[in-house]
Amino acid sequence: MDEKPNAGKGTNGGKELDKPTKAPRRNPWRRFIRYELRKVHKRKAEREKKEAEEGPEQRSARITARATWHIALLTYVLAAVAVLTLIELIRGGADTKSLVKASQQQACAAKNFASSADKINHGVGNAVTKLGQQADDAEAFFRTDERSWVVINSIEKTLTIPPDPPFGTIFKFSIFPKNVGKTVARNVRIHTDNLISSGAFMENQHAILMSQDQLFRISGTKKRAVTPDNPGPQTLAPGAQSPVPIFSGGQEPKRYSDGNFTYNYIVGRIDYTDAFDTDHWTHFCYFIANSRGDLANCKYGNDLDSNPEKVPPKPN
Repeated sequence: MDEKPNAGKGTNGGKELDKPTKAPRRNPWRRFIRYELRKVHKRKAEREKKEAEEGPEQRSARITARATWHIALLTYVLAAVAVLTLIELIRGGADTKSLVKASQQQACAAKNFASSADKINHGVGNAVTKLGQQADDAEAFFRTDERSWVVINSIEKTLTIPPDPPFGTIFKFSIFPKNVGKTVARNVRIHTDNLISSGAFMENQHAILMSQDQLFRISGTKKRAVTPDNPGPQTLAPGAQSPVPIFSGGQEPKRYSDGNFTYNYIVGRIDYTDAFDTDHWTHFCYFIANSRGDLANCKYGNDLDSNPEKVPPKPN
């Protein structure tokens, strides 16, 4: 019976072990790469040695030549890119037109949007302006409603002197101003004058106004008078009547032989400042109408100002 060979035991016995071992085969690519690396290192060493030995002129020429080579290479690349771009434009002409059209549509839409935005912004600005104007109007209305109003509240006949020809009956009057507004009146100044004139004066608006305004001018000048010629409080509280009256007087109408009359007039003006620092005035004009000393209003000269109330500026 034949004996089977066990592990590690060849059928040829030790004949294979007696053969000489072959050397491993070298890779040709590895030798090629090593060769090229040696050449690169050699050229680099030679170049560095040459550059170390070259002068300034040689170095400048070398740098210029290298720059020229790079510029030439970049020029070729740009030319190639331009040619390829031209080819793509020729091939995709339809697509390019579509893109141009789409761009135009987008530009038109952007323009319309900008116009709409500008209109909206303008509308908002107008709305804000209107709201601000409404707020100013409301503030002015409030101040007008709350301001002080100084008027002639009452006139009392305090003295009657019998006639003494050629003079007729003479009368004395006490005139009481009053603040009928809702806030205080400051810097109250009252000026009056007694004039003798014909009946035409009571219907002459210009003459009456000149007489009233002249009361607040220093005689012979255009300067404003600052001191009242009648005693009285400089401040009147809301609803308060002046405790000190304005004194004035005159005589009964005088008739002339031609049938015309002369009348005694009480002409005056009150200036004051309200609680909102707005200046105001009140005109008054009366004449003695008969021998009983009754007072009547002139046709003109009894009016109040309409000065607009000052609205404080809004903070920025």
